[in-house]
Amino acid sequence: MSLPGFWPSRSDGFDFPYLIGHSRELQRARQAQVAEGRDFGDSEEVVDGAAITSAFAWLCSLANNLGFTLYDHLTYPLVTQVVSTDGQRWAFHVYQLNDHAFHSDVTLASPPPNICWSSGELKLFEGFSEEDGTLTGVNEEVLKLIVKVRVAI
Repeated sequence: MSLPGFWPSRSDGFDFPYLIGHSRELQRARQAQVAEGRDFGDSEEVVDGAAITSAFAWLCSLANNLGFTLYDHLTYPLVTQVVSTDGQRWAFHVYQLNDHAFHSDVTLASPPPNICWSSGELKLFEGFSEEDGTLTGVNEEVLKLIVKVRVAI
């Protein structure tokens, strides 16, 4: 049994996962535990992996709630967005779940692939001045993506 993060009888219409938000704390904790702050150069892969696994788990739970068990193929795709940020570095993902029936006796010969688009790591700004509270080197493309995610909700 899996639950999508709400009780169906008490969802009040807020029962579809349009957006998942992640902090970058996972990376800091990983670096501190593994090598006392050593940078492994794989931060993008860590962020992508966290986005993919959380979106897959969230949408599988939703699919289960909609009546699609692990023995049933989806009849339509389910989509969610994932945003990962520490305030300066941002990554945007869109995940589409097309199939989640992985049991050997119901697997299709060529199941439709699940798809994840990633923006990669983007910096919202280059620096911050504590003297006057201004940001330097603001990336307007990141601002546009933030607005697009917000509009999609």
